[in-house]
Amino acid sequence: MIKVHLKGEHSTEELDRLRELTGDRFSITSGKIDSVLDCQVLAGGRVTENELSLCRGLRAVVIPWAGVPSITLEAVRNFPGVTLHNIHHNAVAAAEMAITLMLAASKLIIPADQALRIGDWTARYRSQGRIIENSRVLVLGWGSIGKRVGKICSAMGASVKGIRRTPAPGLFTPEDMLNILAETDILHVTLPLTEETRGIIGERELALLPAGSVLVNVARGPVVDEKALYHYLKKGHLGGAGLDVWYNYPDSEDSRSCTMPSSFDFGSLPNVVMSPHRGGAFGLEELERKRLKHLAAMILALADGDSEKGKINLETGY
Repeated sequence: MIKVHLKGEHSTEELDRLRELTGDRFSITSGKIDSVLDCQVLAGGRVTENELSLCRGLRAVVIPWAGVPSITLEAVRNFPGVTLHNIHHNAVAAAEMAITLMLAASKLIIPADQALRIGDWTARYRSQGRIIENSRVLVLGWGSIGKRVGKICSAMGASVKGIRRTPAPGLFTPEDMLNILAETDILHVTLPLTEETRGIIGERELALLPAGSVLVNVARGPVVDEKALYHYLKKGHLGGAGLDVWYNYPDSEDSRSCTMPSSFDFGSLPNVVMSPHRGGAFGLEELERKRLKHLAAMILALADGDSEKGKINLETGY
């Protein structure tokens, strides 16, 4: 019988549902990893090298969401023969957040809303922002999320280009990015954070974007240079930004209500729409059910010898 362990505490209902989805071929347990345990598949987000060393017979680690924490990547790299995988159950939710932020930033919703709350109608007689139809959209990161964002923007009448690391028909590669940015009205950032992508959008790239363009980031904060983004927004070169991912996160439950997301005062800028990393719709019951289905499908695929499903390239980090 294949043994699967879920790191951390999980409800009885969650474990029973996962057992129901995977059948009787598996022994599924959960809890901390503080002693030796037998498991072929370990499901956990942030996993340490020490925890991996306690797992006897380990063949695969599954991150139960999209994205690869650096601590997990580095740990698995030190265990030859162990593969790393993730699931993309929240791609739809993240894409919807990207579109929501794009519209809110393009239509200048936040300053208009704040003004009207005190009876100020002047926003009606100023710039109305950007029309999405006929806009030139660039999706940086043509993966599970990026594809959906591109499809929605196309349906709205925008001209869409996509960039991905590996060449594919109709898409561009990162080497083409500098040439495309000058012809981009709306930039969606949806790629993973790796050594290669950290700061991929910086001073030079933001300067190439046309004045008044809009940037949306639902990937990871450090993919876009923090200082450069703030200054290009503050001086108005960027017409707006919708940001769901940040540079500083709470490190405890007590700090959740008092942690600024950046060392720069993005909150003072009227052309920024801020969201506290809600794109993955964490905790939403509908999405949690979907997550279990995706996790079950991954476990079944691994049991059937399909080690390529959702596999992370340990060299590139995605």
